[in-house]
Amino acid sequence: MLNDGGSKMQYKEVAGGICAPKGFAAAGVHCGIRANHSEKYDLALIKAEVRCAAAGVYTTNKVCGAPIKVDRAHLADGYAQAIVVNSGNANTCAANGVALAEECCALVGKALNMDEKDVLPASTGVIGQPMVIDPFARGIPAAAEKLAATAQGSTDAATAIMTTDTHKKDIHKDAPQVPQKGVRHSEDSKNSIRYAGS
Repeated sequence: MLNDGGSKMQYKEVAGGICAPKGFAAAGVHCGIRANHSEKYDLALIKAEVRCAAAGVYTTNKVCGAPIKVDRAHLADGYAQAIVVNSGNANTCAANGVALAEECCALVGKALNMDEKDVLPASTGVIGQPMVIDPFARGIPAAAEKLAATAQGSTDAATAIMTTDTHKKDIHKDAPQVPQKGVRHSEDSKNSIRYAGS
């Protein structure tokens, strides 16, 4: 990427995880989506203090997860405020997938006192498995209570979306030379969730 002067921009890695940009909080909890694990985190929640300009980049595959269909609809106005991600079940090719993703957004909206259409769902895990709302109904309020704008909140959220990964996949960088104010970019590359703020 080039700056206004035509020279290559320099980025500096920063601490803080997905909470590195101002105004973001995160949490991870175990709620029972992964039936074969009694303690491993399997639900992440990320919240911005205010609605943010948002966009999505999606698979070109004809088969996509139900959360992608909901995300497309929720991003029609170009804004979002929260992301809920589960691991252990991809919510792809599940008969009730879209309804479940929408219900998860409603649960987040209620827990965080925001419009459910400002919530983006995501899922990672095994394809073609049935899903039920019960774990989400337990986990979303618990995650909302645990939200923290700290490195630990970020670590918990990044851990919650790991499936067979051996380490968290996140990176956080500053671009301090951007005119007027620096830009902080934070990315969780597991689901290509990106946040940018000052």
